[in-house]
This record gives sequence, structure tokens and C-alpha cells, in this order.
Amino acid sequence: MFRFNSIRGKLLAIYVPVTCLSILILFSILEFRFYQNQRADLLIRFDRLVALQSLPVAEAMWEYDTDKVQSLLDDMKSLPYVRGAAAYDNWGEIQGKVGQYDSVPESPEFRKDRKLLIKRNPQFRQFTGRLVVVIHGDDIWKEVKVHIKATALNLFVLAAMLVGVTMFVTREVIGKPIERLKTSIDRMRTENVRESVEWESSDELGEVVRAYNEMQNKQVAAESELKKHQEDLEDIVRVRTQELAESEQRLLSILEFSPIGTQIVLNQDLKVVYANDRLLEMRGVTRDEYVGRPASSKYFADSGQQKKIIEQMKSGKDIIDQEFQLKREDESTYWALMTVFNTQYGGEPARIS
Repeated sequence: MFRFNSIRGKLLAIYVPVTCLSILILFSILEFRFYQNQRADLLIRFDRLVALQSLPVAEAMWEYDTDKVQSLLDDMKSLPYVRGAAAYDNWGEIQGKVGQYDSVPESPEFRKDRKLLIKRNPQFRQFTGRLVVVIHGDDIWKEVKVHIKATALNLFVLAAMLVGVTMFVTREVIGKPIERLKTSIDRMRTENVRESVEWESSDELGEVVRAYNEMQNKQVAAESELKKHQEDLEDIVRVRTQELAESEQRLLSILEFSPIGTQIVLNQDLKVVYANDRLLEMRGVTRDEYVGRPASSKYFADSGQQKKIIEQMKSGKDIIDQEFQLKREDESTYWALMTVFNTQYGGEPARIS
């Protein structure tokens, strides 16, 4: 079954537009040349019309026969491509007019303003006025539209033939091996069954199928080895986690019985996660009031000292036996030597002080 998101569909999505674009470019060139030829033919007829009608109109103007001038202009207007015409005397007065003689033409070439000249003999030459004629190109566009419709029909038939032939060729040469390859992949994904694809060919698709079959065999061996490594890794992680938990528990047991006030603060949010009884006694607070809350600067006599400690720790320098004036919960003060260094607690960066 044909699908637009298949390889064949994507090939057609590229091949057909490119082919149609090429045909369309050729079609546009042909239509442009057709238009140019029609335009050139119209201009030739226009030149002949003005050349042939100039003498009769000049004669009528010389004889002041306005009826004949008007009749000649009416004859010109009967031609389908003439929009309008007018005859002027030497003083610029209109002696006859017909149609839209004063309209702006589509192109400057579609308007002619010709002087009317009488030649009785080589010695007698007399200008009797001007003849203005304006034409339009509506007939050209009508012919172009008819020509476009015929060419568009031919283009549609040609494109349909190209699509049909391309679909057949891609189905036989590309579609079948890809469908077999996809069936094998689907079985591997849904049923976890790895099977080789049967397709003998010396082209690129044949190479892809052979590479896929080799990959299936290697994948089976790799998955077996990976499973073994995964089991070993899980054992290592389990042992390491247990060792870490035991190490932290031993550390907390040692700190709990230490005569030195000690606390552990997480680096990320400065939350106190542990404090031994000696520190709680020094602070004058209970465990519930102190542990689980952010470390506060109110326990420093100088609130800027906590900021100084944090900045020094961020720079990577530990604090070793520095003296600070601290405060208890009841606002009484005392002096203490403080040591602060970075450590890990629960797998997160922390500092112990």
C-alpha cells in the first residue's frame, strides 16, 4: 500500500515537483515567446494601419472634409485591436475622434502620434495636422490564455505518466526490500524476535540488508554481554551505597558523642541537616528548632561573618581554627574557634563546621 511518508512517497515528493518545475519553466519560456510573437505581430499591423490611413486622413484634412475624416476614423475603430483615434489640425483642434483616443496605453508602443503630410509634387509638401491612434493588447491575452489551457492539459497528462512510471519502478526496486526490512524490525520491536532479511542484491540496498543481518547477530551477543555488565554494576552500586550509608552513620555516631559542637549544612540551600547535642547546647535551641532549617546569620554577633565564611568556602579555601564571636538564642555572646571544610552528605555537596 502506498503511503506518503514512505521512501517511495518521499522520492515522488522530490522527483515530481522537480520534473514539473522543469516542465513549467520550459512552458513559461514557450508562453513568453508566444506572447512576444503575438505582440510583435500586433505592432507590425499597427504600423501598417497608421501608415496606410495617414494619407487618406491627410487628404481629407486638406480638403476640410470632416465627414470623411470621421468615416476613416470609424473604419479604424472597427478593427478589434484599436482602442481609439483622433485627427488634429495644425492648430490642435480636433477634426474627428472615435473611442478612447486620450486613454493611457498599456505600453508606449501602443500609441502613435503621426504628422499628416500632403505631397502634391516634389516641390509641394504641406502638413495638415496630426493623427493619434491608440491600440490595446486584449486579443493577445485571449490567445495566450487559450494557449496556456492547451499546454497545461499536456503538462498534466505528462506529469501523471511520470508519477505512474516512477511509482512502479520504485515499488519493484526499492519498495520490496524496504518492506521486508521493516517487517523484520517490527517483529524485533513487538515480539523481540531477531530474524534475517532475505534479499539478494548487489546494489546499495543489498549492502544495507547484509549489514542489517550482521548487526542482528552482533546485537544478540552485545545484549548478552551488556546484561552481564549491568548485573555486575548493580551489585557494585548496591555495595557502594551500603558502604556509604554505613560510613555516614559511623560519622554521625562519632560526632554525636564529640565534645565539640558540630553541624552539617548543605551547600545548595544552606539547610542544616545535622547538629549534635553539644552544638544545640551552645546555641541554646532544641533539635526541632534548629535542624531542617536554613543556617541563620543571627547566631553571629556580626551578621556579615556568615557571608564571609560562605565566600571563602566558595573560593575552595577551608576555614581552620578561626575565632568568631557568636550569639545564643537568648542574645548572649561567646567566643569560639571555628573550622569549616567541604564534604559529602547523602550524595550532595555539604560543609561540616
